[in-house]
Amino acid sequence: MDILKIALSYINWIDVFVVICLIRTSYIGYTRGFSTEVPRFLSLFGVIVLTYLYYNKLGQFLSDKTLLNTDVARNIAFIILVIGTAIFFKIICILIRMVLKVSGPHLFEVIGGVIIGIMRGFLLASLILTSLQFLGISYFKKSIYEDSYLGGKVANLSPKTFEYFSKLIKR
Repeated sequence: MDILKIALSYINWIDVFVVICLIRTSYIGYTRGFSTEVPRFLSLFGVIVLTYLYYNKLGQFLSDKTLLNTDVARNIAFIILVIGTAIFFKIICILIRMVLKVSGPHLFEVIGGVIIGIMRGFLLASLILTSLQFLGISYFKKSIYEDSYLGGKVANLSPKTFEYFSKLIKR
């Protein structure tokens, strides 16, 4: 019983959010299948890469052209890029789905869809938690890194994904 109390003391709304995100994306992967989830996963990967590549440059541009200080401009740029690139890739996915109808064997579609859905869920939760951090509100950072069991681990996935991708490109 003490172990349960200790475990529950580390669970907060961030953990609940991450679990809900994973359940939702794995269910979507289960219902839509592998062939539908792959473009969505790649889109999310593209959102992460483009956002991390350009948010500092866009932040500096916003800071130079407005009265915003550099940190606030960078935070706004990050959120703008997440939303903007997500919309862009959503449109691309819709267009691809209209042109191509691909599917594999049913069992492969279901199992592959769930696996890709879970991976997408982790990256999506990470990107959302990172965006919350960029709002600059200390409550979010504390909730993610100090009060949450999963928050800090999941929040670091999108920056780590970008770092890994950057190393692959430099080779």
